[in-house]
Order: sequence, then structure tokens, then C-alpha cells
Amino acid sequence: MAMLTVVMAAAVAPWLWVVAHRTWGRRAAWTSVLLYVLDLAVWHHVARVRAPAAFGGAVGTAALFFLVLRSADMESRRVVLRGGLVVAAALLAYSSLPVLLGLFAAVLVVLLGVDARGLMPAARRGLAACLALGGLVAGALFYFHYLPGLLRGAGAIEAAPDPVRVYTFFVFHNEGRPSLRLWYEGYWILLLAGLLAAPSALRRAAPRARPVLLAWLAAWGLVMLLKEPFLLPKLLRWAKEDQFLSPLLCLLIGAGIAALPRPRLRWCAAAVAVAGAAVLQGRDFILHATNRLIL
Repeated sequence: MAMLTVVMAAAVAPWLWVVAHRTWGRRAAWTSVLLYVLDLAVWHHVARVRAPAAFGGAVGTAALFFLVLRSADMESRRVVLRGGLVVAAALLAYSSLPVLLGLFAAVLVVLLGVDARGLMPAARRGLAACLALGGLVAGALFYFHYLPGLLRGAGAIEAAPDPVRVYTFFVFHNEGRPSLRLWYEGYWILLLAGLLAAPSALRRAAPRARPVLLAWLAAWGLVMLLKEPFLLPKLLRWAKEDQFLSPLLCLLIGAGIAALPRPRLRWCAAAVAVAGAAVLQGRDFILHATNRLIL
């Protein structure tokens, strides 16, 4: 199980390099992939041998990468069909992905209707059809059977006493102990760096990829809002949203560093980012190895 977890997490790395290279360029690709192989959230779950989460994270990230790379090719019915099957596989891979990818799809459809100048109208329609097809296939194979029970029981679940102690970190008021460990171990640093780099990275991204990347980031924000105590805290508390966001943060930080104007500044920023990620990851490794995890 431990080896499978490592393999699934590591399988994302070469595809992340391809996505970064085709979306921003070689400089962004190398920094992004180095950040990923040191990523705190991904490897924290690996160290806990959370094989289902690692599997779901890898398949879900692969589906997002496919959409980033092939969004402009959605004029082709063959690409739409292939993409729909990839999205369906991601939805079936892990229980939190219907929520995360569902929010992603909702935001992306809005963006396609409001402004997607990097995509031709036929590609926009094809991308929306791809998402709908993936949802229908996954629903027919598995989720539609459980939907009536979920709709009937969700209110009762949220109204029942909460058996789990929850914590607050900054503006997030519904963090379980595993999430709080990540925040305390430095995940907030990666999040802050990614958010600061996002405007520059998105502005310089290939136009075809921009709406997909923006919807990816917005989906994380929405799930963090929806899991707050006044909405759906129990149903969404264990969504693994940190693992969902981490590959995107690596891409945004790498692209933001690659956009810096001077070579020396880029090298220094990349060295600081990679060294910082290595320190956080090394600290997490030691805490696991010595069984002294925070909290």
C-alpha cells in the first residue's frame, strides 16, 4: 500500500511538467515540477499511506491536466468523448471528487459563457459537453443510485450532533485535525505564495488554459466556503481540498517565478521557493519518522 501510494503521487510529476511547459514554457516547468516533488500536502498524505486519497488525487489531477491541455481541441467530437471519459474516471476515483470537480465544472461553464477569448465558440461548447458527458457517465455508473438518499439525508446529517472536534485556522472555521496539521506545518506559506503568483501566472498562461486554471482555483475557494459551519461542515470536512489544490499552486508559483524580468532574479526566486518547500517537506518527514506529528 505504501509503494502504491508513492507511485500514484509520483505519476503526476511528469504530466505536471508537460502542462507547465505547454502553458508557460520550460522555465516554469522545471520550477513547478521541483515544487511538486517536494509538495507538503501531497507527500503528507503519502506518508500517512492514504492510498485511496493518493489514487483519487492522481486521477483527478490527470483529468484537470487533460482539460488544460486539450481545451482548444474540444471542437472535435473525438476529443470531447475522450475528455468525457477522463472526467468520468476522475469522478469515480474518489468520493470527494464529485464535489470538487462539480464546483470546478460549474465555475468553468460560467467562465465559458462570460469570457473565454482564448477558445473558439465550438471549443467552448465542446468543453461544456465534455463536462456534462463525464457527469452523466459517472452518475449512471454509480452516483445516481445514491442521489435520492443523499438529498433526503443531508439535512439530518448536518442537524445531528457533531462527534468530531473542529478547529479554526485564520478564516477557516471547520478544519479537522489532519487539515490543521498541514496548516501548522506550513501549507499556508505555499497557499500564500500561489495566490500572490496567480495574477502574473494567469496573465501569461496560454489563453486556452486560462479559464480552466481559474475555475480550478475558484473551486477550491468555493469548497472552503461551503464547508464552513453555517453551510455543509460535516459533508465537506474531509474533501482533501489541500491535495486538490497543491498541483495548481506548484504551477502558479513556477509560472510566477518564470515571469520575473531578470535571469538572476528568477534563479534566486526559484532557489528560495524550492529550498523553502524542501524545508517544509523535510520537517514533515522527520515528524512522521519520529511519530511527533503536530497535534
